Amino acid sequence: MALKVLRDPAPVTAKGVAYSAESLEYFWDRLQPLASGLDLKMATALKKRQPGKALSFAVKKTLDRAAVFTITGRMRAKASYSARRNTVFQGPASDGAKLALYRLWRAGFQVVAFIHDEVIIEVDATCNLAATKKQIDDILVASMKEICPDLLIEVEGGYYRRWGKDKADEVLFGSDNRSTDSTEASPIRIDTGEEHASNDTDGVCAAVGAIECVVAVHAEGAHASQDVARVDLGRIEVLQG
Repeated sequence: MALKVLRDPAPVTAKGVAYSAESLEYFWDRLQPLASGLDLKMATALKKRQPGKALSFAVKKTLDRAAVFTITGRMRAKASYSARRNTVFQGPASDGAKLALYRLWRAGFQVVAFIHDEVIIEVDATCNLAATKKQIDDILVASMKEICPDLLIEVEGGYYRRWGKDKADEVLFGSDNRSTDSTEASPIRIDTGEEHASNDTDGVCAAVGAIECVVAVHAEGAHASQDVARVDLGRIEVLQG
């Protein structure tokens, strides 16, 4: 009812009955304390009792904001109603992603991007690819396990010359655990718009969209009962709050 008063110059009920002068006075009086949370233009409209869609929307946004906490105690401030419900589920995944990214960095990995639920890492093309992948997988799984200990955490990943899952770009490794891809790297454009090129096959073996190959690794979890519940590592939560 109050939002109708803020929005419509002559608000009516669902049955078409106009609000009484007493009702209008009551709502405008009760809404005045909200002016302090609005910008100058909307605060002035509220104080002067000038209804409009913009005022209604501004007040609604102010009322529909509150803090929410993840299971680790991290607070997401001024979250909307939907975001507060979503944070309960996506928040732990975001916390696990942050922890994994920190531990990858501390382990010496060159993390070049984190996109949705993928960690993008550059590695040396001459390194032991199998052992490197296992180390990355172990860090991702352990990080998520620390946040969600009763979930089954699984990791999928691989080496690619470009960001993506095109089999033509996949870099396989042989019995010596080293790359069997002899293709020289060509200039590749990544999200930043910068070009990277390398003809040094003994140099950097890169992640998503970089030089020699890609480690596009992400972690997914499901309840131990193997039902439909899933937790994706990261998602948009890692960019917000």
